[in-house]
Amino acid sequence: MVSAHTRYVCRLYKQALNTAYDWYPNRLLSRPIMLQIRAHFEANRNESNPIRLQQILRETEDELQKYKHPLPYKCDATQLYIGKTERPVPKPNEILVKVAYFGMNRMDISQREGKYPPPPGASILLGVEISGVVEEIGKDVTQYTPGDRVFGLMGGGGYAEYAIINEGLAAKVGNLSLDTAAAIPEVWCTAYQAIHYIGGIKQGDDVLIHAGASGVGSAAIQLAKRAGAKRIFVTASTKEKLGYCVGLGATHPINYKEEKFVDAVHSATAGRGVDIIVDFIAGNYFNDNIKALAIDGRMSMQAVLGGSKVETELGPIIFKRLKIEGSTLRSRSVEYQSKLFQTVCQEIVPDIESGVLSANVKKTFNWENIYDAHIYMESNSNFGKIVVSTASVNKE
Repeated sequence: MVSAHTRYVCRLYKQALNTAYDWYPNRLLSRPIMLQIRAHFEANRNESNPIRLQQILRETEDELQKYKHPLPYKCDATQLYIGKTERPVPKPNEILVKVAYFGMNRMDISQREGKYPPPPGASILLGVEISGVVEEIGKDVTQYTPGDRVFGLMGGGGYAEYAIINEGLAAKVGNLSLDTAAAIPEVWCTAYQAIHYIGGIKQGDDVLIHAGASGVGSAAIQLAKRAGAKRIFVTASTKEKLGYCVGLGATHPINYKEEKFVDAVHSATAGRGVDIIVDFIAGNYFNDNIKALAIDGRMSMQAVLGGSKVETELGPIIFKRLKIEGSTLRSRSVEYQSKLFQTVCQEIVPDIESGVLSANVKKTFNWENIYDAHIYMESNSNFGKIVVSTASVNKE
């Protein structure tokens, strides 16, 4: 005879299986493995035998565990989906934000592909920049109250209905639209760090910015112009992207498919080279970057999209007294990020509000089509910034 407890447990098992059947397959976008699970649930959802229910649970719990969080650790764009997870709870110095928009960055693709894990303690969910409305505040928060419209930076968790931001990494939206606000934190902090903190730009410097039409590239062009750069070289792959860069302030557009950027730099500078390079490519760009740098030149390496291994001569680096600094904003301390973010908010955001600078939101996706957004970014078709709209907040 089956005990009442066993019947109760099996009833819970059945409920869990039915919930999984109703939720997982219908909330996914495209995942072949989940189609198999759906078929398994379909065949067994009406099972009432306790022993068989336990067997079903054992057969499926390993698969379900893989999808416990709304994002597996490694997948392609078509496997992204909207799932469920627990609503985060703010710590004393944090705010809980109901997300209106989140910004997309190249790091999201790298993390999704398993190449760029979040820093220790950060959410495993994608997304490092958001805008939205404060839902709840930690007990030590003094600058915000529920209902405030804010934007900010975080280590992860932005691809969600609710996200946590440290108080020092948030700012009120002010006169910005929510979509524009979501396009600022990561891109403009990264660009400001590269141009000012690492590059140490001075009036009259020559600057080379690779991937000029990207989000960070777009911001870096404007920051270099704002700081008084003499020449601003940019690389991109199409006439349209180069025209876009010129519109932002680039003076020397270079189609890297048609000419070597190092030759273009030397031609325009009479062989001197540039003072600052902002690079995301590395790989086979590295040696030409060294050649393109002037004496005492500085290079900020933000990514290694072209490969992380190179064979190089160290002599020019020493003899030209070059400074090469790798940097990822996400792995910095909260204190560092907060100082940088607040600097950007004080110095740069007012110019974005007034229209002197542009956050360059060029494409907006609905989060139900997040896979399309990733595919679009992977295709390298985008100009400027991509943001994604949630269904959570009134955007007006």
